[in-house]
Amino acid sequence: MAVSAVDSPGNYAVPTLPVLLSTASFLYLLRVAEHISDVVTNAHLLGSLLLGIFWASPHVGNLLSPAILSTFTLLGYIGLLILIFAAGLTTPLILLLNPSNLLLSMLAGATGIALPFAFTFALLHGAYGYTILQAFGAGAALCSTSLGTTIALLNDEMRKKRVGVVLITAALADDVVGLVIAGIVANLGSNEEGSIHWSTIVRPILVSLAFTFGTPIMAIFCRWTLHPPGKFYVQVQTFCRMKPGHVHLFVMVTVLTAFVAGSHYAGTSELYGAYLAGTFLSYVFEPVNVEKDEDTVSDSPAPIIENPILVAFTRNIEPLLNNLFSPLFFASIGASLPVQNLFTITTTGPDGLSVSSHDVVWKGIVYSVLMVIAKAGTGAWMLVWPDNLNAEEGPALSNFKRRLPAALFLGLAMVARGEIALIVAQLARPLLTSNGQGTKSEEPFAVVTWAILLTTFCGAFGVGFLLKRTRSCTFPGDESIVRNSPPVALMR
Repeated sequence: MAVSAVDSPGNYAVPTLPVLLSTASFLYLLRVAEHISDVVTNAHLLGSLLLGIFWASPHVGNLLSPAILSTFTLLGYIGLLILIFAAGLTTPLILLLNPSNLLLSMLAGATGIALPFAFTFALLHGAYGYTILQAFGAGAALCSTSLGTTIALLNDEMRKKRVGVVLITAALADDVVGLVIAGIVANLGSNEEGSIHWSTIVRPILVSLAFTFGTPIMAIFCRWTLHPPGKFYVQVQTFCRMKPGHVHLFVMVTVLTAFVAGSHYAGTSELYGAYLAGTFLSYVFEPVNVEKDEDTVSDSPAPIIENPILVAFTRNIEPLLNNLFSPLFFASIGASLPVQNLFTITTTGPDGLSVSSHDVVWKGIVYSVLMVIAKAGTGAWMLVWPDNLNAEEGPALSNFKRRLPAALFLGLAMVARGEIALIVAQLARPLLTSNGQGTKSEEPFAVVTWAILLTTFCGAFGVGFLLKRTRSCTFPGDESIVRNSPPVALMR
């Protein structure tokens, strides 16, 4: 049958007025909701999350067509990649590569994985009576950390502090491990025998290690090439007759695309690739300090030279990120939450009759509280970890009070699960809904959804409230960082 000219996908069609109004008002209300949320809670992303639930969710407002919602979800994921890239670009490398900070990050990340699994098995299997596989699927979803939410809550000042660097590194570690666990969950859900090929576990780990150690080597080589005595960069710029800002923008987009695509096809997380792309460009294009001539006397201060890639990002991409991509990402999370099963679960009883239950509400809330405590426990490391200060340690009570804001910040910022947990929960849904007796129940999946929703809101609200109360507080270890770091590492 021939396709009419009107129905042909290649022809331009004017959108209907309801579609225009609902889409335009949604884009406008994104910024309004974020502004109101920022004023009330100091966590702007909560506004986008709520708008996504009540306006765009197919189960609540349903005011956006599936095609438009799919497009916004795609743009939102691009925003997530840019958010993580910006975190790598603005993170001081002197803090990121500090062995003490790396060890602290790994301990915090390991705690953020172990505690959710332990609490999940204790509650879901021990108290609720779910199967071990159902508990494993729930723990796999709730051991992750929402990297997008975490980074969105960090301003430039917080990213230059020790606790901010530790937070980002720990969240990245959790997501890399979450990628491995997601592969296991997907195989368990699709394979009735439950067999898992060794490459499902080993490949993401080996690829992540290869990217981790290969990126610094490549960055050192490229830095030597693009800076004196290497003239390659200048020659390309002259030959192409392009403005420096255009060259920097092209290099930034190319490197980010290469890292994201390479990490995906190699078998690790695109988010990890985006972060490594940011750190790679941060080092390669880090300005070289020019020493002043000793015979030259000048009272004027030395000019602050900024990373040209960072300048290009700030001028060209950051406005789009803050006003469009980032709000769309958090709105897409809200729209994807399956809120239709959060209050009532209908199951088939032994007699074949349908039975409705509201137990999912209290079970979900109790599980959510445990998951908040599990991730917040990672902040305990900030209470006991040395500050690396040259000054002698004061009394124990004084140290506790001084370290408490950083511990609370790290713990609360790790609480939000967000997009990563939703992805793993969808992969684990066959495990969560199968009770091992040949019947299916949506209750475990709804309990996990409760935990994802409440932890995301509690984590974002808690961090916003803490930052508002401790705005003038200096976190432990920052004094030594400021004193011992070169100007380039602290510029932003």
